[in-house]
Amino acid sequence: MKSLLDLAEQYLSEETNNLYKQQINKLLINSADDESVKLELKDRLEGHLRFGTAGLRAKMEAGYTRFNLITITKAAFAVGQYLLQSSDKSKALNVVVGYDARLNSSIFADECAAVLTGQGIKVHMFANMVATPICAFSVTYLKADMGIMITASHNPACDNGFKVYGANGAQIISPVDLEIEKWIVKAPTADKIAKLPRVDQEINKLLNVITEDVIDQYFNVLHAKRLHKVNNAHLIKIIYTPLHGVGNYFTSRALLQAGFTQVIPVATQVEPDGNFPTVAFPNPEEVGALDAAKDLANHLQVDLILANDPDADRLAVLVRHPETKELLALSGNEIGILLGADAIAYTECLQKNKLVISTIVSSRMLSAIAKKEKVTYAETLTGFARIAHVGLEQEKNDNKQFVFGYEEALGYSVGNEVRDKDGISAAVRFAELYAFFLEKNKNVFTRLDDLSVKYGLHSNLQCSFRLEGINAQLRMSEFMHKLRTDEIKILDLGEEVVITKEDYLLKSMQSQLNSDVLIYVSQNNRLVVRPSGTEPKIKFYLENIIPVKSLKNIRTQRDKAEIILRKIRQQVTDIFQNLTKKVV
Repeated sequence: MKSLLDLAEQYLSEETNNLYKQQINKLLINSADDESVKLELKDRLEGHLRFGTAGLRAKMEAGYTRFNLITITKAAFAVGQYLLQSSDKSKALNVVVGYDARLNSSIFADECAAVLTGQGIKVHMFANMVATPICAFSVTYLKADMGIMITASHNPACDNGFKVYGANGAQIISPVDLEIEKWIVKAPTADKIAKLPRVDQEINKLLNVITEDVIDQYFNVLHAKRLHKVNNAHLIKIIYTPLHGVGNYFTSRALLQAGFTQVIPVATQVEPDGNFPTVAFPNPEEVGALDAAKDLANHLQVDLILANDPDADRLAVLVRHPETKELLALSGNEIGILLGADAIAYTECLQKNKLVISTIVSSRMLSAIAKKEKVTYAETLTGFARIAHVGLEQEKNDNKQFVFGYEEALGYSVGNEVRDKDGISAAVRFAELYAFFLEKNKNVFTRLDDLSVKYGLHSNLQCSFRLEGINAQLRMSEFMHKLRTDEIKILDLGEEVVITKEDYLLKSMQSQLNSDVLIYVSQNNRLVVRPSGTEPKIKFYLENIIPVKSLKNIRTQRDKAEIILRKIRQQVTDIFQNLTKKVV
């Protein structure tokens, strides 16, 4: 194994960015007298980027474990080598490349195109920044062998990422991701990797600029799959924010196509800007991220807010309560249950059985609905890649049609046209659902109450701890180990004794590998603990399930469930208060 000094010298020989060279040189100089600086240098140089639940993601700075032109060059090289080694040698290979509005995304996309075409692989490149779900759609529409999307979704502005899709339009999973990682390790130094300049890409017909026709086809498919033909869409005002991302053009167009002509954007957040100047984190789940949208909605007395994250693959919703007149943020589970119940009730599947899918950290209510309505339900580990692959497997092997899938972190797939979460189509589907119930003199809150009476009240709460510093991943692993070995014990949930403790490192689900997840279950409560696959966070998912006999006592039961969940959350906070200073 190379010494830290050798790694630093090798990195400096590859790096062309003077700022990044200065970063490594400064760390080298200061590491002699400061152990924490030495640890940071090791953290940056020892190892390589690894695939998480949404591809490769890292901070944009110097280092082999960071996101920069060196690491993107090797990642693109690895994708190319994987394709060349695993495909029919006589077959011409094609890869879709898209990018969002994050800092340097277009530069990284151009680098991917240069490296792939340098290996003789044709690249279909978007002419402009694009939403992640449209990139995923384009992979199958263009019959490409793989797709690459440069995005870090909702991560902080300093991050970027590299999302990879297979020919089936779904994000890659094991063993493909591990094989690509092996090629990253085996890659030559970045300066030795062949790259084809743009002009040569065009001369050699290895570059196809994706036209608006492909994007038009996405919207045509979306429009054809509508569940409700509502007559009141033009009367409904909607506040929309893309949180400085790419969503405005795409989501506003989709809503307009569905008849929602009164979509009002948040002016301070509508233009793409990778600095995300008005939010601390460009994640609609974060406290304060949607304050500007709420202020505008209150000023204009608008009752519905829709928000996408920066690459438009997630959807957040706020709805004004008809009684309290307060704008309330629906949780990812509430949105998922509303959309899922709608898909089960109204999707036409001809002779096929409907299939809905969710994850082990999401509410179990979708499972309860599917069971009672005699619809196939499947459950996966976290990550939308797994939802997509399980859906594809069941459609291939059984007489089923995937109609809906979701994970509680605001990710939804409302059909089988896009094999990833899609905040654009979900926004249209929710707006139509909202309008549909208004036409019936109902609303989404009464709909949730009706579902709870029929299928059981499933109340959910989530909290997470963000870990700062260079040893965040190590500290997350150590913490999970302490839970796993009962060095840290969780004996009860609220006032109920824990009956079972499931360790998902010891089990597999269907064709999925095991995962670093622990689940504690009592009579009516459940606690799921897992480290985030995209950020330095440990996440906790709480659920309480109780039967409700009628609408008369639904509020009382909701209040009771909230008290129980808050108590469990306080337990979690007390146990882990020494782990981090900030609970988010």
